[in-house]
Amino acid sequence: MFKRIISFILTAVCLCATSIVAYGQRPAWTQAGERDFLYPPSNYIVGYYSEKYDKKKSLQDQFNILIGYAKSDIIESIIVTVQSTSVLSTVETEKSVSQTLSQKTASFSKTELVGLITETWFDDKNDEVHAMAVVEIERLSEHLKSALSTKQTKVENLLGEAESYKASGKKEAALTSYYECLPLLREIEELNSVITGLRRHNFNKELISLEQTARKGIKEILGGKASTIDEACFLIAEVLNSQLKDK
Repeated sequence: MFKRIISFILTAVCLCATSIVAYGQRPAWTQAGERDFLYPPSNYIVGYYSEKYDKKKSLQDQFNILIGYAKSDIIESIIVTVQSTSVLSTVETEKSVSQTLSQKTASFSKTELVGLITETWFDDKNDEVHAMAVVEIERLSEHLKSALSTKQTKVENLLGEAESYKASGKKEAALTSYYECLPLLREIEELNSVITGLRRHNFNKELISLEQTARKGIKEILGGKASTIDEACFLIAEVLNSQLKDK
């Protein structure tokens, strides 16, 4: 679950500002103390790298490599933050849906870092190359909240459809709508865990209610036959169906 690309960041627009300084006075951001002053850890996540200039490579290539390292530092910082934050998830039991604390880690390996700012500098006196990447926590959090809200609306609409189908006796259609909620709920759960980790917000308990509603609806239709196998089969079928549509 956590090794796949976070699909909830679909089509995110990454607005990047890049400043490349080849020579001149040493920028304040190349020094740790000044960097923290310019970009307080409470408001920003910063990645920074420096290394000796390799004359076998172009300066721009080295800048790009170090910026890549700095961005990876930001991603790793986010992952560590989320790992250290306990969030609520829901698990289904035979008798009820209960809440349990679990550790959630979202994979940010290919996440768009919205609002990313990068800076580079070449120290020609010491033959050193420096690069920094910065993300504003609040801006990234707001982007993730927007993505979460969109997916939450989709789930609420699907649950409304499912209830309508069930009321009119269309159990198969209702079941399909309930099952379609599940992958969206997983994406929402991941989004919420990241937002919780970044801003230390309380977990959105409304999301637990959505999960409970979906699983309760499935169980009411399938009765004792409801199982994770049913869920797995549905998700596999959905993936295959999506692949056929793309061809």
